[in-house]
Amino acid sequence: MFSFITNFLEPIVCVIYFIVLVLQYRLKRNTSLYLLFFYYAGASILLTFGALQVVLKGTNIWVYDLLATFASVLIGTYFYRLFQSRRKKRIVLVLIAIYLIYALTRNLTLQGMRLFDSIGYSILSASITVYVFMYFHQLLKNVNETSILKDFDFWLASGYLLYFAGSFII
Repeated sequence: MFSFITNFLEPIVCVIYFIVLVLQYRLKRNTSLYLLFFYYAGASILLTFGALQVVLKGTNIWVYDLLATFASVLIGTYFYRLFQSRRKKRIVLVLIAIYLIYALTRNLTLQGMRLFDSIGYSILSASITVYVFMYFHQLLKNVNETSILKDFDFWLASGYLLYFAGSFII
């Protein structure tokens, strides 16, 4: 039971995120959620393969490298679509490019996929934390009458801030 919890909890959480996004899409018909559908569906599949490889005594480092790349591109593009200013959109593109250049350099020339990429995850966590703060800035700059508590993007960004700021610090 302990092995199941430690190995398969992450894929189960991604499936739960995917279900929440499907329910939110059915409620609001927000087309920008498609990017997150792809991310969490892919993350569920990848993490399941990774958990199975751990059970079979294999290596699953490639899963986390690929997952970080998916997160960088898909979550970055999600925030790109949320932003209204060109400057913020350019910052997103630059941060995605920085991560992709780092990942390519690491996998092709440096140490390859033998070790967990803590630097790559730090770059990813810092990037997403910057996206969240830029999103909060956009919300504060464009205040309107609707309640922020009813905005799905606000709650998603808040959750990302807690997770990725904590990941960056760790």
